[in-house]
Amino acid sequence: MRRMELPAFDVRTTYTTCISIARPAAKSRLKNLEDAVVKAGEEYETAAKNHTLHDLTDIAARPSDLTDRKQLKKVYTDRMAKKGTPGHEIYNAIKNAAEDLCPLCGIGKVETLDHQLPKGSYPLLAVVPANLVPACRDCNTGKADASPAAADAQALHPYFDEFSGTPWLAARLVRKTATTPMTARFFVDAPSAWDPAFVARLQAHLDLFNLSERYALQVGSHLSTLSFMFAALPGGSDEDGVGRLLASHAEGWTHTNPNSWESALYRALAADSWYIGGGWRQATGLQPAAVAPEEPDLMTDQLPV
Repeated sequence: MRRMELPAFDVRTTYTTCISIARPAAKSRLKNLEDAVVKAGEEYETAAKNHTLHDLTDIAARPSDLTDRKQLKKVYTDRMAKKGTPGHEIYNAIKNAAEDLCPLCGIGKVETLDHQLPKGSYPLLAVVPANLVPACRDCNTGKADASPAAADAQALHPYFDEFSGTPWLAARLVRKTATTPMTARFFVDAPSAWDPAFVARLQAHLDLFNLSERYALQVGSHLSTLSFMFAALPGGSDEDGVGRLLASHAEGWTHTNPNSWESALYRALAADSWYIGGGWRQATGLQPAAVAPEEPDLMTDQLPV
């Protein structure tokens, strides 16, 4: 997950650029909605800054005319997201600002824009730049048309939430069993002084985008690579050497992004005495099964949130 700067595009300019190619009848109808779109954009930015997007039920109700609502959604699908349209240049500029890495998950390649508040429920916000976040397909389709019903149910907003400076994403090593490989669980472990409502939003973000499971899928290759690195360490891969290497990795990843899945994983490994003491061998079967210690199935453990 990564913080991003708010797109510099003006709401009115974005909207008028998009509707410029509409046919006369549709363009006249959409022109009449221009001020309503601008007003909705202003209300959205104020609410996003105050973390109250769940309160924008009035915007969801506007406009009431079904044809108007349909035309507003088409401003995005047919006149912004569609290649060759004037609005597509703005679409690409917002998307490319993420430099290919999805800010919602931090692992997927950006392929589209996600509506933080869905265009189906909030058609006035369909092309409001502040509501458009670069996203990978998994995040975009996984979130679908979900809208927050309460303050603690809001996903993190890359443009308005400051969530990346202090570590809050944590991991716990899950040991290998007879039927499952070594992996890790990811969860929220925020500072105790943080607002409980914001901590709940962190968990809501993980849940909405299924990040704990998606991050766990990334772990195997790292653990395998580490096992071979440790086995090749001078001095017979002693605990001090393994510990120092893990601490260095943890520091480097945390400096780059304190809340990437890599940061959380390496912090967990650097603090796990069992793993440092030789448990790492189980990641690739370097430790013979006959002498491997019996491990509990930690997949059923209750993790803190």
